[in-house]
Formats: sequence, C-alpha cells, structure tokens
Amino acid sequence: MKIIRSDIFRYTIPFVAPLRLTGRELTVREGYIAVVHSDSGNTGCGEIAPLPGLHRELPEEAAAELRTVLAGLTDRPFPHTFSPLDGVYSLPPELSPSVRTGMEMALLNLFAAESLLPLPDLPGCQGQLAVPLNGLASGTVGEMEEQAERLVAEGYRTLKLKVGRMELRQDIAMIRFIRSIVGPGITLRLDANRLWQLDAAVEFGNAVAELDIDYIEEPLANPALLPEFVRATGIRIALDESLAAGNKLPSELDAAIVGALILKPSVVGGIAQTMELIRLAQRSSIASVLSSAFETGVALGMYAWLASIANSTEVACGLDTYKSLEHDIITAPFRAEHGVVDVRGAWLQSGSLRAETLHKMHSL
Repeated sequence: MKIIRSDIFRYTIPFVAPLRLTGRELTVREGYIAVVHSDSGNTGCGEIAPLPGLHRELPEEAAAELRTVLAGLTDRPFPHTFSPLDGVYSLPPELSPSVRTGMEMALLNLFAAESLLPLPDLPGCQGQLAVPLNGLASGTVGEMEEQAERLVAEGYRTLKLKVGRMELRQDIAMIRFIRSIVGPGITLRLDANRLWQLDAAVEFGNAVAELDIDYIEEPLANPALLPEFVRATGIRIALDESLAAGNKLPSELDAAIVGALILKPSVVGGIAQTMELIRLAQRSSIASVLSSAFETGVALGMYAWLASIANSTEVACGLDTYKSLEHDIITAPFRAEHGVVDVRGAWLQSGSLRAETLHKMHSL
C-alpha cells in the first residue's frame, strides 16, 4: 500500500457558550482534518486541533508541521500488516502532540479501510460494544445544579463537576446539594484543574469526604503534594495535567492514591502514547478515562474505540464535550443515547465528513 495524495481541511465551529481556559475565553473551536488517500482507493482521516491554553503548539504551527509530515508520507510504502496497538506508524519522532495524534488517527483509519474491517472489529482491537460517558457540569452554582439534574434525567450515571472556581464554602455547599438531589447511586467525579493550595484542598476534601467522591482530578497547584492530600482526606486523585507530553511519567502507580488516568490523546502525545498509558493503568489496576480536548466527531469516534478497550470493567469516559460545540463536521454527528455511546457506530461515522463545514487548504 502507498499513500498517493493527502488533503488538509480547516474547520471553525462556535462554542455553545464561551470556553474559559487558563485565563482565556474562547468563542470558537478551530482545527484541521488530514485525509490520506491510498493507491487502492481507500482513505483515512484524522483531526489535528491544538487548543490555545491547553496545547503548547499554536494552530498555525500545527498546520505547517502537518504539511511537512504529509509531504514526507506521499509515495512512501506503508506496511500491509502491523499492530494498531503498537504504534508502528512510520512518523517522525519530533511531532507535536496534536499533530502526532491526528496523523496516527488518519493512518489507523486508513489501515482499517485497507483491511476491509471497521477498526473495532480488527483482531486484537475488539472491546466493549458501548461505553458510558460522564456528564460534564460547569458554570455557576445554579447552572451546575440544573445541569446535574438534567443529566441524571437523561440517563447519565456518572457526573463530572468543576470545582475550585468559587469560594471554598460555595464549592462545598454545591457538592453537598448535588449529592442530595442525585442520590447515592450516581458516581460523582470532581475536577479542580490544579487551582488549590494544599490547605484549601484538604479543607474541601474533608468537607465532602462523606459524599462518596470517586476522585478529584489534579486538586493541587503543586502535584508533588498529591500523596499528602490523599492521606489527609481519604479521597483518591486522578492525573490529568501531569500526563501531558514531555512530563516524566512513573513506571508504576499506587492505586491507593491514584483513582484514574485522564487520557486526552492529543495532550499526552498521540494514540500510541495513550495505549502505553492504558497499559500502565492496567498494570496498576486503576481506571483509564478517555477524554477529549473539545474535538469533533472525527476524533471522538477514535477515542470511543480507545475507551472500549481501555478497561476490563465499565468505566465512564470524558467525551461529553461534544455538547460544547454548536455543530459537528460529520454527517451523523457524534452523540450519546441515555449517556451511552455505540462504539462501532461512532467509529464508522467518524469518517463521513460534511463538505460544507470544511475549507480546503492544501492538496499534497
């Protein structure tokens, strides 16, 4: 098999509500779609969408890098057989995380097309048929309480609540009230985005410890103190920002401290690196929670598949971000029914691009 041509498209999608991220307010989501064409007539597409405030690479830098790597793949033979889980993609090692993710995505999708099987049906790639999502609630106290009630009514069994943006007593009161209205059968996960110092985090944790919190994502500005937070509160943490590409990662994890790894492929460094972290989590008997950086259904279809193979038991993943975009760029938009995603359907739909939502930039 040989890649004979590649196309690059750009998209711009308004956010339903402005996204506030590390001091920035974003009103639109911008990104690129790479489509690779083989000499047998098959195609594979991948999404490259660095998010300002989350990724180090700027969108224009990612676009330039993307043009270079696609030009280097043109007319090069591609392996007829390889393990999609082993990261054999023939890509330069120095790619930025968002570009590597999109290129690995495109090549995996092309490999599946050449194999005449959907990616979730390939040998060694089969997992759960459906994966649940954690419903995301953020905003003011009133907005989060309303969102929590609505999500539970829609069928979500796991909620992720943003904390650390209000006064400590307001955060505590909000979590207590939400637990009272959703009942004990709903899993609550909290995300503090490293906004607390240790004293404040411990005060919060002890105040909500009796509410059966699944974990708190990155509660501390100083992650070196995370074990101390867990010892003081009894609430396990989840690693998110700590897993960003370029950070030194442990060879093993303590399940008494770490409840989950939050895996955003375009942040941790690609599909292959995500698989390495999934294996680390499996060795440590902790959960892998696949999540997104507010990408479209092109990426979410791939992430849903990764979520389906990541855990031996049912674990809600963080793909509810699709609701933050006003529209999708695929003909059958990514969606959940009663808080659950059909994995095979999501992957099959992820390559059906809506031409009117894309602006063609380059053909190589």
